[in-house]
Amino acid sequence: MRVHRLLVETFNQVENQLAFCGFPDSDRLLIQVFSGVLRSTGIRDIQNALTQHYPSAAVVGCTTDGAISGGRIHDGESVLFVFTEFAEVDLNVCLLAHASDDHFATGRAIATKLMTPSTKVIITFSDGLLTNGKEYMRALTEECPGVVVSGGMAADAGNVQETFVFNKTETSNNGVVAVALNGAHLQLQTHYCFDWTPMGRHMRITKAEANRVYEIDGVPAKDIYAKYLGKQIAKKLPRGGISFPLIVERDGILVGGAVSEVADDGSLVMGGNIGQGDDVRFGVGNVDLILSNTTRGLVEEFTETHEALFVYSCMGRRRFLGDAIAAELMALEKIAPSAGFFTYGEFYSGDHENLLLTHTMTLLAMSEETSKQRGIIDLGRDLLVEAPKQDAMYAMAHLANRVTTELEAARESELFKNQRKLEEAHANLRNVLDQAGDALFVIDPKTGGYVDVNKRACLSLQYTRDELLALGTKEVGVTATAKDYAAYAVELGPEEILTRIGAQVRKDGSHLPVEVRISVAEILGETRILVVARDITERLKTEKTLQQSEERYRELFEQSPIPTIEVDWSEIKCALEEMQSAKGELKIVEWLTDHDVLRQLHKKIVRRGMSDSLLILYGVQTKEAFKKVLEARPERSDVIELFREAIIAFYNGASVYESEFEEIDSTGRPMTLQNRFFMPPENRHNWSRLLITLEDVTARKATEQALRNAQKMEAIGQLTGGVAHDFNNLLAVIQGCAELLEDMPGQDEELTGQILRTTDRGAALTRRLLAYARNQPLEPKAIDLRALVIGMQDLMARTLGGMVEVEVIAPTALWTARADPGQVEDTLLNLAINASHAMPGGGKLTIECENIKLEADHMSETPEVPVGEYVMIAVADTGIGMSPDVIERAFEPFYTTKGVGEGSGLGLSMVYGFAKQSGGHASIFSEEGKGTMVKVLLPRDSQGAERSSVASITDRPTGNGETVLVIEDDPSLRLLTEHTIKRLGYIPSTVEHAEAARALLAKGQSFDVILTDVMLPGGTSGTAFAHEVLAQHPQARILFMSGYPAEAASQSGFVVTNNVLLNKPFTRDELARALEGALRKA
Repeated sequence: MRVHRLLVETFNQVENQLAFCGFPDSDRLLIQVFSGVLRSTGIRDIQNALTQHYPSAAVVGCTTDGAISGGRIHDGESVLFVFTEFAEVDLNVCLLAHASDDHFATGRAIATKLMTPSTKVIITFSDGLLTNGKEYMRALTEECPGVVVSGGMAADAGNVQETFVFNKTETSNNGVVAVALNGAHLQLQTHYCFDWTPMGRHMRITKAEANRVYEIDGVPAKDIYAKYLGKQIAKKLPRGGISFPLIVERDGILVGGAVSEVADDGSLVMGGNIGQGDDVRFGVGNVDLILSNTTRGLVEEFTETHEALFVYSCMGRRRFLGDAIAAELMALEKIAPSAGFFTYGEFYSGDHENLLLTHTMTLLAMSEETSKQRGIIDLGRDLLVEAPKQDAMYAMAHLANRVTTELEAARESELFKNQRKLEEAHANLRNVLDQAGDALFVIDPKTGGYVDVNKRACLSLQYTRDELLALGTKEVGVTATAKDYAAYAVELGPEEILTRIGAQVRKDGSHLPVEVRISVAEILGETRILVVARDITERLKTEKTLQQSEERYRELFEQSPIPTIEVDWSEIKCALEEMQSAKGELKIVEWLTDHDVLRQLHKKIVRRGMSDSLLILYGVQTKEAFKKVLEARPERSDVIELFREAIIAFYNGASVYESEFEEIDSTGRPMTLQNRFFMPPENRHNWSRLLITLEDVTARKATEQALRNAQKMEAIGQLTGGVAHDFNNLLAVIQGCAELLEDMPGQDEELTGQILRTTDRGAALTRRLLAYARNQPLEPKAIDLRALVIGMQDLMARTLGGMVEVEVIAPTALWTARADPGQVEDTLLNLAINASHAMPGGGKLTIECENIKLEADHMSETPEVPVGEYVMIAVADTGIGMSPDVIERAFEPFYTTKGVGEGSGLGLSMVYGFAKQSGGHASIFSEEGKGTMVKVLLPRDSQGAERSSVASITDRPTGNGETVLVIEDDPSLRLLTEHTIKRLGYIPSTVEHAEAARALLAKGQSFDVILTDVMLPGGTSGTAFAHEVLAQHPQARILFMSGYPAEAASQSGFVVTNNVLLNKPFTRDELARALEGALRKA
């Protein structure tokens, strides 16, 4: 069994909320619907939504005087859906309109349609104004023996005009709807709470028909209300009689009946089980007593666990208890998930019959699991109880007055000469006063002295009744003098109540804080002042606790490390509701697209507080300074748009809204802020409190961008590395063949030279791509950047042409940098060429060098660059510049703004890759129409610059018949290498893979030098094979070659043996020197 409560606070959200509810449809799903929508058209919309989303479910519903869910009351046009999914319970639903005034027949028909041998309980709702609930229950008693009946009569928020019951397809304002629950495993428990005390004399219903009462004690029923409760209460019937039901005892149960309607003929239509011949008395309720009995009863009765608790409570009970009913409802939630509604009458199964009750709270607990014993229910502290309503005080005073008057009249009447009956009348008066939960003082306005007091007054002030009557009001301290009471007797009207807060003095001298309500009453024909004093000690403690809690919250709020603002959007909420009322909900979103409207709404925001960390975020010292910063800002459309989206989110029921926006602090520092709007649940009805937290994510966004750039470079690195090996093999073959042709007589030296220069360019391009992708190890050296840049000035001037002026600014005290000199030259040429393209009409190119020292306080600006010393090269042009979008993507590989075939999109990305691989950084600064500057940071070298030297290659080393084993899988390169080695004076042997080489060595062949590719087919790499050889022949001479040097770095063998690595494509001279060097190691 599963229970889910869905509260739709605004009727127009029913369709959306049901669509996204997520609770599965099933023919064993019961949905009880408690509607604050009192229109038949609105109910049809609810039915249509249920039919669409829950076509298989059983649905019963009614209109209410308020829905109950989770210990709270929900009024207005809210709709509560209570989903109960059963595992082994079958459901039958039936709705019948009354065919006649014979409502017993309706009950019999419902039983006939619903009853099965396995029926355990019937939940039923009737209309609240026309159904004779007594007859309906009588029929279910006869036709459904042993079946529990629960539910209630529909209400209409106290309007007493029209009520409805409905299922999924039908609606009735004069009928009943019921669902039978059939299942042997269903566990049930029922309970009811009444707790009204019969008061006054016994009266007999002398004329009644069905649930309509005409006469009481032979007097028109309405006149009885006027006589005993006062004309004011009688005029307000049926509302006026809610707090004073007629009580009759049936089947050992006190049953209340309140007036639900005053008929045109003056008769009273009763909402309870009252009939002709019944002996009745007026009932009087005491808030504290009702709550005490209710909570005690819950603890005593509900000793086992339950999965659901359905609550059907009288609207009269709600009206009487007022805000104090919250304690009762919260207590129910401790038993099981609770839900239900406030009724015009409750259906309850007594020991022998089903009854229509009023002024009660009936409970139906159920479970499909076997019930288990629970511990003692901890109900916590009761909520504060509000003072009695004015009508209740007026009626109690009138009742006391009437009983007293009748008592005096009885003294002179032959009917009451019997002393015993006279004492009973005295007891009735005393009972009226003593049953009150508050202290009552009856004062003579002429003397200011006490005429009478009740039991509560004596207990609270620690006096006996006689002691209190002997004292004056001055000694007790009721916050008024005799002169004041004399004035009250004249100035206060019959329905006026004066309220004051003060303190009374107990017998021991201690002070009792009280809320005093003062009114005028006629008692025994004399004008008296009635003072009701309520002990507010607990209330003051609670208020103090709340105040201290608020102060602690405010202190914690202001000290929060998270920048937070607390705002009040209640005026915005009111404006939206007014707009919805005037134009309809569909116009709201359209209305919120108007920026003038949004500006006006934005002005309605009231700031309630802010944390100190918010001031730190914006770089200000005081809240006043922060307000000035905001007021000085120009209006921003992006902030207004963010505000609009937040409004729509909360209007649609969200509790949290998150977004990001750009901001600047008081110093002008740009920030990216992530804000989070949070609406606490208790403020969602009026938006009176909204918390906005701000987080500075500037550094995080920069780190994320750096990570994205790194991932892009990793991707291009994988792409480049995948082809580098094969591409270098091809270049090696081309270069080697060109060198062989160059040695042949009669060859065109210019053509072979062009081939060799082209292969050099191809090799350089491969090295640049690999360097960019961080797969090609650089050859960093200590270099004099000043000398390098000045030395390239003429070359760049010639390259760029006469229309571009080249200026170099390099201080003599420039630090030595550590980088690959060749890559630095490539970077400068790359940037210079890019700059010339940005200046098609000519301009100025400036290359400036500068020493840079990054401290820790620069980390927020450049978080991706480590603290340290750098040498900066800045290349600036006076060209067309870049837009912000282009700047953001400029370092992306293959991104170019040039036409097809005009650029590869790799230039700047290679610059960036070189700078990062060198341990530095590259950045772009540009403004459209003014030019661009690219800054490259290279780490400072702690030693001086190395002097460049060029090795002489005029004497090419040659061999003297030494043997060389070549291991290369590429056939063309293997053949070329064999020819080249042979021409160098060595005796070569070639194999394709390590297995073939292993076979030669196994045959006893020996070689002076082994030249092997790092990457070989067959499962054994060149370095792994080298390990095998060295293990058996430690003095073996081994050379490595590779088209992808990163492979070698990843092979431990190359690192351990510290052997020479020839990068493909290598020249004949490089091979000759490598072979000579290997042989010299011997």
